[in-house]
Amino acid sequence: MAEFDNFRKRTDKEKSQMYEVGAKDIIEKILPVVDNFERGLDAVKEEEKDDPFVQGMEKVYKHLMTTLEEIEVKPIEAVGKEFDPNFHNAVMHVEDENFGENIVAEEFQKGYTYRDSIVRHSMVKVANWPKARSARSFCEISEVISSLANLSLIHISEPTRRVVIS
Repeated sequence: MAEFDNFRKRTDKEKSQMYEVGAKDIIEKILPVVDNFERGLDAVKEEEKDDPFVQGMEKVYKHLMTTLEEIEVKPIEAVGKEFDPNFHNAVMHVEDENFGENIVAEEFQKGYTYRDSIVRHSMVKVANWPKARSARSFCEISEVISSLANLSLIHISEPTRRVVIS
């Protein structure tokens, strides 16, 4: 009886996972449609916003976004937020005094989550990328290499300066 119960639980979990994967696949296919709606609506001139066709497209877009929200698809907040590689994909950086260090300055493509998982990362421009962080990381790596060499766990071959594991 316990084996059947375990089998039932396992198959229920597998069904749920298959549903999640299928839903994410469909959402990934719908997101370019959402992007095109946003591009099209952004391109409408102010004096054309009263056009019935434009108003109809806005209503269809809002309905699509409401439907996505109902199935727990949400846009990732990006602009003005601290850069997080779990949610954002940095494709550019800029020095800008109007933003703090490591803050998303511009979003090129919206990212979305489905329930608790990322469907698509936000493609962003990050302001004031911390240069000191990369220099600090290099120094930390150098210290670790030196420590390992002192413990005779590795050695550095002199002509090429390559690290060799002992």
